[in-house]
This record gives sequence, C-alpha cells and structure tokens, in this order.
Amino acid sequence: MSVLTGAGAVPYLVPTVGMVAVAATGESVWWASARGTLSEAASTGATVREVMPTAPAEGATILRRVTVDEAALIVWEMPDASAVLARHALTDGSVIGAVPVDHDRAVDARLLRAGGAAMLDTVLIPADPASSPVDTSAQAVVALGDVFYGSRGSRNVLIEADGTLIPAGESTVVPVGVSAGGYLVTVTNGQLAVFGHPDSAGRRDK
Repeated sequence: MSVLTGAGAVPYLVPTVGMVAVAATGESVWWASARGTLSEAASTGATVREVMPTAPAEGATILRRVTVDEAALIVWEMPDASAVLARHALTDGSVIGAVPVDHDRAVDARLLRAGGAAMLDTVLIPADPASSPVDTSAQAVVALGDVFYGSRGSRNVLIEADGTLIPAGESTVVPVGVSAGGYLVTVTNGQLAVFGHPDSAGRRDK
C-alpha cells in the first residue's frame, strides 16, 4: 500500500502476508492480523511494536478496528450480540474504557475529528488517550472546527470536546464540513454555500 505524505505517495510493505492496514501515523502504519494483533511497522515492513488488544469480556470478538493513534479504538461484538466501543492502551492492549454502541451503526459510522477529540456515532473519544469514551446520546453528523454538529432526538445540538451539548435551534442550513482554509461549508435547498470568518467578506454560493 501507499501512504500520502508531504513528499508524495510512499509505499509501505506489509509486515506479514495477510495483514490489513488500520491507520497511518507519522512515519509508520498500524496493521492488524487475523488473530487480532496490532503491529506498528515502518515503510520497510519492519515491526516497531506489537500489541494484542484485551477483549472487554470473555467471548467478545472484533467487529471493527476503527483506528489507531495514541490508543486503539475497536468495536467489539459481545456474546449477547450487542456491541461496545473500547479504547485500548498501546502499551499492553488493556481496555482504558468501553461504552455500548448501536451494533449496526457502529459498523458503518464515520470517525469524525474536531480538535484533538473524535466522535463515532454518539460516542465522544476525548483528546486525552488515557480517557474513556463517553456516550453523549447525541448523534454527530459533522465536525466543525473544535466542535461537532449533530442531533439528540429531534433537537439539533453542538457537541463540545468535553461532551457538553449546546442547543443549536432549528435551521434550514445544514453544516457539511469545514474547508482546508477554515470556511464553513453548508447545504440547504440543494444549494451549496461557503461561509467565511465573521471578519471576512461574505459568502460564496455555487
């Protein structure tokens, strides 16, 4: 596989045949084996370190490896067919914290990042890698700078990095993201709109 870096696409060799890439971090890539081991390897395929994530319960199986950065995020299927999102230490694979998640949504939900925090569906993953994931009960839709935009029931809310929910009120403008230049991208009634900073010149519609 190749990883896009500042120097262009850099090829990375698989440490062991059959492993799948989970995440690229800095100058290395995290790979997963069929038996569950996570391996950090250099572009040459040389293993830097390995860790075996500890199952959050006896009989739990890996449903999805979400990502690996300063800790590993894994969705586990429990023996009763429910699911949990667990955060694992990279030192020994131990469970830092785990929280129940919707089984079906957790499989397909995008991992959103705002500042140092992240969200998967309704679960907030704090920036501190030693902190446990927290269920906010609000479903994140998009990351906007340092906050997330989503909904809780029928209410639109902003979700801060500490899990605080701020009512966003009713709006016909739906945020869809933030551009590389820091502009807010929205869509409403089929129209794409790009909003600048408060002190910038207005709006561009396409």
